[in-house]
Amino acid sequence: MNLSIFYTKLLVTFGNRTKIEGIDTRILANKAKTELIGAKLTLALALMRENDPRRFAYLKRDVKRILVFGDSTCRGRWWQDFELCELTDNYVLDKETMPAQVASTLAHEAMHARLYRWGIGYEEERRVRVERICFKASAAFARRLPDRDAEIRASILRELEAQMQRDPSIWTYEGHMESTLGALREMGTPAWLVAVFRSYGMMRLRWHLRSQKRVK
Repeated sequence: MNLSIFYTKLLVTFGNRTKIEGIDTRILANKAKTELIGAKLTLALALMRENDPRRFAYLKRDVKRILVFGDSTCRGRWWQDFELCELTDNYVLDKETMPAQVASTLAHEAMHARLYRWGIGYEEERRVRVERICFKASAAFARRLPDRDAEIRASILRELEAQMQRDPSIWTYEGHMESTLGALREMGTPAWLVAVFRSYGMMRLRWHLRSQKRVK
């Protein structure tokens, strides 16, 4: 089994379980943080349901699980194997993070799910294009926010524009692996386990490069 899939399966198994808008949600945090995270997620999903019901319906169809965990490599991540959207706990808990921003992140990850449904995966040669499509989905949601949220709407759109200007190498397999290893170190993961993940990652990278050569 893929180590990252095994790791995620453990998180899903041991997380605090709840239902938000009918979506199975697992939160790895203490009771107080779990309640705060659950409250903000509830507001975020309600915002999408009220202001972008079509996108909300797609999310309900395609996203079977939400996991909130301390992976600091990104705000959100899509796991196709579990039909699961992972959100970073510090991002959701941050007082500066508004429910509309969380909803925008969910719109991004739900777009990944829709693309998989359409047969468009996350192969390295497609990643830049796929990420741009997902950022545009976030922007489309943000534009539907009501005028009372004009300030946060503008903030989300500015940030999405900046994201689309980032160095595309961050979405390569190697770039993603390095960011994941960095996050493991930040979380206090033992050095030996980080080394195991690095060795496994390099093995997969070599296999990927050999596969590319065979295809060419």
